[in-house]
Amino acid sequence: MERKLKELVDVARANDALADRIHRLSQRLIRVRTLPETISAVEASLREDFDAMHSVLVLFLEQAPSLEAAAGRFLRSGIPPTPTSRPFESLRESGKPRCGQVADAQRDYLFGKDSVEIGSVALTPLGPKGELGILAIGASDAERFHPAMSTEFLSRIGELVTYALMR
Repeated sequence: MERKLKELVDVARANDALADRIHRLSQRLIRVRTLPETISAVEASLREDFDAMHSVLVLFLEQAPSLEAAAGRFLRSGIPPTPTSRPFESLRESGKPRCGQVADAQRDYLFGKDSVEIGSVALTPLGPKGELGILAIGASDAERFHPAMSTEFLSRIGELVTYALMR
């Protein structure tokens, strides 16, 4: 019972730390006003607050192609849909985050030259049925993001990013 109690306390501490990171993301997003600032704030928060060094925002917005150069590797335009972006349609249709491994073509589309380092991915659609885009976070550890893990916090991050993008 003592071991089980320690495990529960560890999980509670980890969840508390994650809630603090989401709060910092919220603060960053509240301060921004434009789409380029929003993209920059999301990228900075993922990198600085969440230590997500491999993250990508795929946007299905008309403005996305013109913003790609300024946002660097973090932003991908999903306009027009390409053969490599179409495999994400099931994620978009579900409207729910997904964790685990992805097909090589999906991994290459999202992470480009860094794709060989990616062992697992957390994906969340942005907007109803993913109409705004997809947020992807990659990890080198193949077990870091696995299908059985809870996606509650990932859903919250997706909702925050969605609302910020819609402004």
